[in-house]
Amino acid sequence: MATVDKTGGRSEFPWVGREKNFTIQREIVLGPETVDGVAISAIAQGDVVQALSIPKHTLVKSITVHVLVDPVKASAVEVGDAVDPNGWDAALAIEGLVGARFHSVSADAFMPDGKHYDVADTIDLTFTTITAGPYLVGKVLVIAECVDLSVQG
Repeated sequence: MATVDKTGGRSEFPWVGREKNFTIQREIVLGPETVDGVAISAIAQGDVVQALSIPKHTLVKSITVHVLVDPVKASAVEVGDAVDPNGWDAALAIEGLVGARFHSVSADAFMPDGKHYDVADTIDLTFTTITAGPYLVGKVLVIAECVDLSVQG
């Protein structure tokens, strides 16, 4: 059996040399905070936090939620979008798990192939359960692994 080189001896760069894979990430403070001099309330049960903005024509391959600061309250968090609030992850229990990383898995609605966003959208965190009132502390890092599917020309 032969090995046939059809590369022409050069490396190819897809889509006119533009890197198509990228990540979007944002730290989300769960407790009360002040941003640009404006007080922002702590996240409470039932709140939906739009964590990441996803541009149109983007394939999101996976979502990771990394616990940076313990929220010190029993919690259930869903990760999804406006169409499916738990499409990326359902009922993440984040209390006491500093350093833990929750990745989308094949059992999640948008996995294993990810989701193509034809129009701009957001990745949302829905806080379905928080015991004993809103958070006082806590921080998570939300990361989306993406591919730009827009047509270049």
